[in-house]
Amino acid sequence: MGKFEVLKNGTLFIQKANIKDQGQYICFAQNEYATVRLQVVAAPPAILEEKRQLVRAEIGQNLFLACSTYGDPRPTTHWVLHDGTTVQPLTYSHTKVSVFGNGTLYLRNVQITESGKYECIATSSTGSERRVVTLSVKRTETAPQITETSQQRTDVIYGGRLHLNCSAVGDPKPQIIWRFPSKALVDQSHRYAITKDKCFCLIFKRYTLFNNGTLYLNKVGGNVRFDCKAIGEPKPKVFWMLPSKDMIAASNERYLVHANGSLDVRNVKLADAGEYVCMARNAAGEENKVYKLDIDGNPPIINAIRTILLSFEIMCDTEHFSH
Repeated sequence: MGKFEVLKNGTLFIQKANIKDQGQYICFAQNEYATVRLQVVAAPPAILEEKRQLVRAEIGQNLFLACSTYGDPRPTTHWVLHDGTTVQPLTYSHTKVSVFGNGTLYLRNVQITESGKYECIATSSTGSERRVVTLSVKRTETAPQITETSQQRTDVIYGGRLHLNCSAVGDPKPQIIWRFPSKALVDQSHRYAITKDKCFCLIFKRYTLFNNGTLYLNKVGGNVRFDCKAIGEPKPKVFWMLPSKDMIAASNERYLVHANGSLDVRNVKLADAGEYVCMARNAAGEENKVYKLDIDGNPPIINAIRTILLSFEIMCDTEHFSH
């Protein structure tokens, strides 16, 4: 039996009538004819929720995006994801996404990469309807918090190794920065290392005494630079006093005085260890800065043990960066 059938009593039978079947039907008899008008009642698909919607979510959140439909005949519903994937009701594109029988789209543990447009499409023989949801997934930032540190006061034996802990949490993951008591930032060098395993740890490979200035450690035969940039009005003149108490203001064979006041000591020897004083002078006054140079090497000692206990404080800061 096809879509149209004429019964024995002359009745016209139309199977599964739809909008396309509506119109005027004429019945012919031998002596007369009758006109019958057929009107098919149908409702095109409609979606109850707003046709365009912006949804904001945080990373890791679970979402339910509704898409309730009605129509006659009853429409079918499917979703097109941000990447073009089509998901039908009661099927799974993967473990994170599914569509329920009522048309609701479920998104589990959303990530920033899943931001974009999600389209619900309802279709039937009478037409179609669409709903577009724009999803914006953002990271919720939390300020850095230091969770574990070494004791604020730490003792270390002269010439020994010092290990300082500093662990921090935050989102995004914070960067840990170490500063000396002089406020100078710590970087990697032959004298100390910053580990990056379970915690950020500052390790002094060898630590020595210093007075009120910056400590430098060098090996015999190496070169070392002391920075001393001075400002003032009028422009100050920079002088250096060596551990021998000699004064220099210009370069010579072993010492190089830069235009900005910095001093290079070349081919250092054990005898070069000691205090180097940078003195900046002008008509308004004088400012001094003391540097301590320790040479990585020791002269022979007979029947003697040198043990010096150091106490100091060092600071650990965190910085917060966004992606």
